[in-house]
Amino acid sequence: SDCRSSSLPSADIASTTPAAASPTVRPVATQAPVRFHDDGAPKPIGETVRITLYRALRELLINVAKHAGTGDAEVDCTRADERITVRVTDSGHGFDYQQAMAAAPGTGSLGLLAVRERIGFIGGEMRVVSNPGDGTSITLVAPLSAPERKS
Repeated sequence: SDCRSSSLPSADIASTTPAAASPTVRPVATQAPVRFHDDGAPKPIGETVRITLYRALRELLINVAKHAGTGDAEVDCTRADERITVRVTDSGHGFDYQQAMAAAPGTGSLGLLAVRERIGFIGGEMRVVSNPGDGTSITLVAPLSAPERKS
């Protein structure tokens, strides 16, 4: 399976693409063309990881459409060992990530904070490379299966 599949119930990264997305994402995807690249490696991800990546990717693509000021984005999907990497890149306005995160709680801009928290909850991490005027690259790295949580 790859990033371009379109079935939410399947146990792979397919559910994170706009082709499988809810109506909320489809208009965004048509406004900002998205190019998908997949390394072709099998990505048998668990349900919790699949849902988390779906929500995170949806938020990131919405952010591109709302804030980047560009007409396109790229999504790269790769697997290394027992981890999956999804990278969203745009050539838009860029921003100061540290400043945005410091201001987020008071501004209502909680999207990236929520993505970072969700990815952390499943044992993953989010890396942001962005500078004003230079576009943005956000990388999500997650285990294929989320760690068990003790209640």
